Amino acid sequence: RIWRAQSRLALRDAAGALADLDALAAVRRPSGWEDYLRGLSLMILGRAREAIPRLRAAARRGVGARADAIRALALAEQGRFPPALNLLAAAKGKPGSEGVPLGAFEGMILRQSGDLEGSLRALIRAGRGPRPYPWVFSHRADVHNRMGFYQQALVDLKRFHALLPRESSAFAQAANVLYDQAYYDEALKAMKAAVALAPGDADLQARRAQILVSAGRVAEAVRALRAALRLAPDDIHLREELIEAAVMAGQATLARAEISRGGLGRTPFGRTMLGVLLARERRWDAARASFAAVSAGVERGDPLRERALFYAAIVRALRRRGARPAPGLRLCGVGVRHPFQLSVETLRALAESRTIFTNLPDIEARRFLALFPGRVVSVPRRPDQSNRDRALWGGRRLRA
Repeated sequence: RIWRAQSRLALRDAAGALADLDALAAVRRPSGWEDYLRGLSLMILGRAREAIPRLRAAARRGVGARADAIRALALAEQGRFPPALNLLAAAKGKPGSEGVPLGAFEGMILRQSGDLEGSLRALIRAGRGPRPYPWVFSHRADVHNRMGFYQQALVDLKRFHALLPRESSAFAQAANVLYDQAYYDEALKAMKAAVALAPGDADLQARRAQILVSAGRVAEAVRALRAALRLAPDDIHLREELIEAAVMAGQATLARAEISRGGLGRTPFGRTMLGVLLARERRWDAARASFAAVSAGVERGDPLRERALFYAAIVRALRRRGARPAPGLRLCGVGVRHPFQLSVETLRALAESRTIFTNLPDIEARRFLALFPGRVVSVPRRPDQSNRDRALWGGRRLRA
C-alpha cells in the first residue's frame, strides 16, 4: 500500500494516495514516512492546515529535512512567511538535506510573499550546478513572467522542458507567457502541445478555451469547454465558463440548456447570464428584472452584484435609445482594473454617450462586450505591453 500510495503521488493522484494511507492507518500505527506521504497528499489537495501536524510528526520520527521543507510550504500557504523561511533555514543542517531542493522552496516562498527580486535570486542560485532540480526553472519562469521579462521566462521553460520532456506544464506555462504578450496564435500552439501530453487534463482544455476567446475564436472555445466538461462533469466553474462562452458565441440555446442542466438558473451567475441573453434579444424589462434579482440577492462588494448593476445601467441606456443597435462603443483606459469599480451613475452616463471606458484584459473585454447588440470596437490584437494600464485602446471591429 505504501508503494501504491507513492506511485499515485507520482501520477498526481493525491486523493487516491490518501485513501491508501487511510486504509493502512486503520490496521496499524503509521510510520514517519507514511506521515510524510499523508502530509504531502494533503498539501497537494490544498489542505495545508491538516498537513502541518502530519509533517511535524514525520520530522520528529526521522524523515527530517524533507518533511520540514514541505511543512515550510504549508506555512507559506497560510501566509506565515517568516516561520516558513526560518524552518527552511533550520532544515539545511539536518541529515538528508542534500537531496531536498531547499533553495527552490525558498524561492517559491519568497515569490508567494511578494518578494519577486529575492525569489529570483534564490531560484538563480538553486539552478546552478550539474544536476539542478528541474522545477526550479518552472518557478523561475513564473517569476520572470511576473516581472515582465518574457524572453527570459521562455528561456527558463526551454531548460525545464529539456529536463522533463514529458511534462505538460512546460508548454502550458509557455502558453501563458505568450498570452501575456498577446501572441495568441503562438500561445495556442504551445497549449496544443500541452493538451497532447495530458489529454485528460480538464484545466488545460479550459485554459485553451480562454486563449481562444481572446483570439476571437469563440465557437472553438465553446467546443474546447464542452470537451473539458466531459472530463470533469461536476466542475461548476467549467460549466459557468461554457455558459459565458456560449453567450458570447450567440449560442443561446446551448447557454440556456447548460444553465438548466447545472441547476444554475437561480444562482446569481445564472441569473446574470439569463439577463444578458434577454438583453441580446432586446427583452429589456425581463433583462432588468433578472439583473435586479441578482443585485438584491448578493452582498455589497460582490463582483456579481456590481456586474448586475452595471448591466442594468447599460440596458436602461439601450432601451432609452429605442432599442436601436449601438453603432459603436469605444474602449479606452482610465486606470481601473475592472469596469464595475466605477459608480453606477458614471457607467450610466458613459453608456448613454456610447463610450465605455475600461482597461480590461482582452478576454474580459470580450466578455464585457458580449452584452451589446450591433457592432463594437474591441481591443487590438497586440496592445502596448509597456503601458497596458494607461494605453488608449482602439482597433478592429467585430460583432459582440
